[in-house]
Amino acid sequence: MAAADEVAYGYVSLFSGGGFGDIGIAYGCAIPLIACCELLPERTEILRRLFPSSSVHAGDIWDVGPDVIHETRRRIGSDRRPWLLVMSPPCQGMSSNGKGRIGVGVERGTRPEVDPRNRLLLPALDIVDALQPEWVVIENVKHMRHTSIPNEHADREALLDLLRRRLDTYRVDARVLDAADYGVPQRRERLITICSRRRVDALYHSPPSHGVHAARPHVTLSEATRHLSPLDARQCATDPSDSLHCVPKWTSAQYFCMMHTPEGATAFDNAVCVECDTEQADAAAVDCERCGKPLPRPTVSKTVWQCATCGAKVAQRRARCANGHPRTADAVQTTERRLVRAFRTSYRRMPGNRPASTLTTNSGVISSDVKGHPFENRVLSVREVLIVASLAGYPAFHPPWSAAEAVIASLPHRLVRTVAGESIPPRLLHAVVGHLAALDRATLARARVA
Repeated sequence: MAAADEVAYGYVSLFSGGGFGDIGIAYGCAIPLIACCELLPERTEILRRLFPSSSVHAGDIWDVGPDVIHETRRRIGSDRRPWLLVMSPPCQGMSSNGKGRIGVGVERGTRPEVDPRNRLLLPALDIVDALQPEWVVIENVKHMRHTSIPNEHADREALLDLLRRRLDTYRVDARVLDAADYGVPQRRERLITICSRRRVDALYHSPPSHGVHAARPHVTLSEATRHLSPLDARQCATDPSDSLHCVPKWTSAQYFCMMHTPEGATAFDNAVCVECDTEQADAAAVDCERCGKPLPRPTVSKTVWQCATCGAKVAQRRARCANGHPRTADAVQTTERRLVRAFRTSYRRMPGNRPASTLTTNSGVISSDVKGHPFENRVLSVREVLIVASLAGYPAFHPPWSAAEAVIASLPHRLVRTVAGESIPPRLLHAVVGHLAALDRATLARARVA
């Protein structure tokens, strides 16, 4: 191992998901994965296939934590400790819309509801206490900085304060890193908290390799995917020579909207009629005000009836109108269309001259946030998702974890999209952990000289 010494060996992974992030450590840095744990059985099966020599624990960390401790000690010996422990606690409760925020609610003197997933850090810290790894790396959404939970004493405590209190023998340093600054063709900001027993007198976080403060520019979406053949969500959804270079098919309505949507724009802003070239004044219009033809905007249709007694509308699932009259056989049936109720980040194309937008678990759904290909009529293919997640290479990047691609290629495409959207890019973890290993090598070299 790159940074092993007489007391430290390998690493432990908690909340491992499908292990896509761990590829950057175990495959990229050649640091053995001793043990890992994950709640979902579908994910643990991927872990077993990616890391066959590791001890994989399936279940709630509150229940399997003691097993992780026992198996780690059994494998490395009671007189050794893991060199590293890495964890990615569930982030749903820490998102900007999550339940664990301490912002507005606290200012108003109220106590916001706590998402129980936020408290999963507590059993994880029990594992850290027991194993005493040299380094701890915690990855989460950047809003973790502003999240508080009831601690082990049921007192409200900010998560970062809790970390510093519980890990009082460690130096704790938390910084927001963007994966794009480390060569990943994707914008993905995450809070990376690094804790060290060694108290190395150096910057714990790896300096950016790409971007405005580095020697190389960001890798754009177009740069990383331009070598792939064109696809189309209606006429050519799969590349015959690459089973992973495939996309879901669109409905005719979705295709109509997106084929008229410019790069970087959303279909909601398509204000020009494609039939008569008239620009619409009404931002909510679904039909042209001049010729009456449908506009290339996302719409939804519903069937309504007009009450034969009073003329009021009767919704599709209602038996009576708002005035209480029954819907009779002579009620007039009509179809109403309106804009889809959604954020204006949906039905949007990514710009090709920048890194891709943050991958989510819905990368195959155009109605989700910023999922459109820059100029082809489709979303990103599974192959492009792997490239954007830094799991797969492209002509300018040949990752040292190509052996993992065979396992990933055999997984269902929907599962690949989901796990890639959940995971920290392995290239970012490779940079973070590789930097820590280099710090340790330099420290040990100085100690030998002294």
